Amino acid sequence: RNGDTRVANGDYQGALESYAKALVIREEFAARDPANTLRQRDLSVTYERIGDTNNLLGDTESALLAQQAAAAIRERLAALDPTNMLWQRDLSVSYERLGDLYLAQNDLVAALEQQERARVLREAIVSLEPQNLPRQRDLGVTLEKIAALKLSMGDAAGAETLWIEVTNLRQSLVTADPVVAQYRMDLAYSLGQLSALYANQGRHAEAEPMQAQVVQLRNELLGAAPQDVVRLRDLSIAQNSLAATILSLGRAEEALTVGRESLVTVDRLMQVAPDVGEHVHDRLVTLNRVGDAQVALGDHAAAVGTFQEMVAMGSRLLEIDPYSTSWANDLSIALERQGDAQLNSDDPAGALKSHQDGLALRVCLIQQDSGN
Repeated sequence: RNGDTRVANGDYQGALESYAKALVIREEFAARDPANTLRQRDLSVTYERIGDTNNLLGDTESALLAQQAAAAIRERLAALDPTNMLWQRDLSVSYERLGDLYLAQNDLVAALEQQERARVLREAIVSLEPQNLPRQRDLGVTLEKIAALKLSMGDAAGAETLWIEVTNLRQSLVTADPVVAQYRMDLAYSLGQLSALYANQGRHAEAEPMQAQVVQLRNELLGAAPQDVVRLRDLSIAQNSLAATILSLGRAEEALTVGRESLVTVDRLMQVAPDVGEHVHDRLVTLNRVGDAQVALGDHAAAVGTFQEMVAMGSRLLEIDPYSTSWANDLSIALERQGDAQLNSDDPAGALKSHQDGLALRVCLIQQDSGN
């Protein structure tokens, strides 16, 4: 309990020390009575806590060893009684944790193997407890992780199949219990991932209705907590993605409307948390989307004003972190967009200045990383 409290307060090193003391006691209890399954499970929980805390401290190697120790105990318990759903779920959590750690070490093959093990267990649990919605949610999380791994390994078709499966599962959870906000958050996330996959493949007509549903879900969730920073940001990202897809489908006027709605959401976000670089970057990206729509409509004068705001956001980002090469590159893109719009607005002198400034930034970036 002391360790859990320390974790909740951000004292990870102190928590690790508390868990280490608990480990000594629980190892002794387990050794005295090896047939006592309660003591064995307690020991596995302590190993899991140690693994989680080491991971929070950035020590993935120690975290992996601790989670492997927890999994070994849980495999023995699960083998003793395959009908004990608590033990089966414990083991699925261990496999999930191991998969996450292997992913952190960029071992995608090992990560996929562990997540597939978790999937087998969780599918079995759901088949035995089909009315247990939290256990169905557990399965959805595992399917989501497998889909992401498959996509990272180049298996887009496999990822698509899984994203469809998890989206259908999560839709059924929302239908079964529409009051639980987490189920709607999960559904919005999986719809967003599936639609992003379609958009990246140029399947914009398939992506659009899913993205519209994500915007609707995010709006509903925000309505219950209007000042929630995470929900505001989620909505702005969803609106921005929808605007991009609509623009790709050639409906610039509609894309401009949705882009402006995203901008309103970002501005609300920045009122709540104004000095967060991530939020400033969100505004830069949204301004880029609005500017794209204005250019598509031939309103270059309006686009100049939008891209000037985008440049201002890029400059603000570098004030927050002058050493960020990613944000410096974003600013160079903003200057390029501004220059293009100025040229189309019959301001060649302004366009030249914007492009020269953007070029200077890119020269600096190449000097910092000539191999890029």
